[in-house]
Amino acid sequence: NFDREKNNDKAFKHYEKALTFFPYHEYCMTQIVRTLYRKSIFLKSKGNSSTYKKILKRANIFSNKVLKKYPKNIDASYMKAGICFERGDYTSALKFFEKTRKMNPNISEVLQNKAECFTRLDKYEKAIECLDLKLKNDPKNTDVLFSKGFNFFQIGNYKKAVEIFEGIRKTDLMK
Repeated sequence: NFDREKNNDKAFKHYEKALTFFPYHEYCMTQIVRTLYRKSIFLKSKGNSSTYKKILKRANIFSNKVLKKYPKNIDASYMKAGICFERGDYTSALKFFEKTRKMNPNISEVLQNKAECFTRLDKYEKAIECLDLKLKNDPKNTDVLFSKGFNFFQIGNYKKAVEIFEGIRKTDLMK
């Protein structure tokens, strides 16, 4: 993890320097957002919450600049959704995940991320709809199945939740 963080810092400096020569280079701007976002997640995992919040704020500001200049930048839109999610703004995260999905419907991770937003907003049925779409492409994904079971549990459909959890347990026992 330390090497990854060290490489992330090097990448940030590289892209920051490139922007001095090409101030509105789309790829460099997007990569700066990516490196800031990754750094914030790394800091959060290490328990450094004050620095995490500062870096996440910088990532948010820079993602706004990228999306203002390049509104159809799919990577910036996806990262902006992640930034909003990290900030607890699940409604905005949904907006950006949906924007990303419209630009490229083949990014199936967006469905799982949207489902997580719906879960956090207590919209469990909508979360289940997203998870069902994700499961069409990956029917044995235990993370997605677990989320689906959790959402069924939240709406009080315990029988369906237990059925899903039992299916996961049986699959895990076979491994």
